[in-house]
Amino acid sequence: LVLPPSDYILPENAAHRPDEGLVLDFVHGYRGFDCGSNLFYSVSDEAVYFAGAVGIVMDTTTRRQRHFVGPGNHLMREIVALTMHPSGSIAATAERAFDPHIFVWDLSTMATIRDLSGAHSGGVSALAFTQDGKRLVSAGMDPSHTVAVWEWKNDKRQDPLCKVDLKTEKIFALGCNPRDDVIVACGGRVVEFPR
Repeated sequence: LVLPPSDYILPENAAHRPDEGLVLDFVHGYRGFDCGSNLFYSVSDEAVYFAGAVGIVMDTTTRRQRHFVGPGNHLMREIVALTMHPSGSIAATAERAFDPHIFVWDLSTMATIRDLSGAHSGGVSALAFTQDGKRLVSAGMDPSHTVAVWEWKNDKRQDPLCKVDLKTEKIFALGCNPRDDVIVACGGRVVEFPR
């Protein structure tokens, strides 16, 4: 709790916002110590990664960055998972939070396409799109390490298409077989093929 000094006098213009504001220009850093699949290249040859609660798209030639900080109605938490859509123009990030959100977003506009939540608790440790890009697979940090499959393009469906509890150690990576979309979940001392 932060309180002003007891003798503090509120300025007359305290109710007005200043004309100036802060704009995120450059993020220094990269999260690579406890999560995999955390760097991709877009269809336009830009590096896509995350640090803290920011999704970053960087032109590696000019070193200019664009930032995804989530939709305006949601305070982003620490990002711990990232995946790239097969088109190379869409990414999905997920956060560590009590009720984590997965955001699917456009790399050119930095706009949120879809906000998915409700399948996991504690965070999302891994994400993967299916080969055709129609579904998104997520692995939770909950004690059961739930794996969920989302029809992310279907705005009418708010819950996952299906989910399964693996009851294994933390899942570090997810993948989908390009021929039949069988999911592969990899973690500490385990490789699972949930169906």
